Amino acid sequence: MKKLIIGFFAGVGVFTLLAFTAIDYTPTKRTAEVNQEQGVLIFMDCYPVLPIEELGAIKSGSWTGMYEEVKPKLVKKAKKEYPDCQGIIIGGGNAARCTVFKFKEE
Repeated sequence: MKKLIIGFFAGVGVFTLLAFTAIDYTPTKRTAEVNQEQGVLIFMDCYPVLPIEELGAIKSGSWTGMYEEVKPKLVKKAKKEYPDCQGIIIGGGNAARCTVFKFKEE
């Protein structure tokens, strides 16, 4: 009877250890870290991997200035129109329109 109980607990222990496998995330050439301006993540011609909820869009107007001059204005406008925004996506076929989003709650 002791052997049966010991065997049972050993089997449960082995299955428990096998159930907790680590996920191996390997960065690739496409992996990047986005910049942040005034607490807002800025995705330029790329998209977040995590699920997002689109809050709306803002128009960037014309790109007459340098990107470094236009970027703070876009962020300021996004924060003003959508106070709970967490990021903006610039590009995706239309550089004059920026998508404002927040990450979906899990």
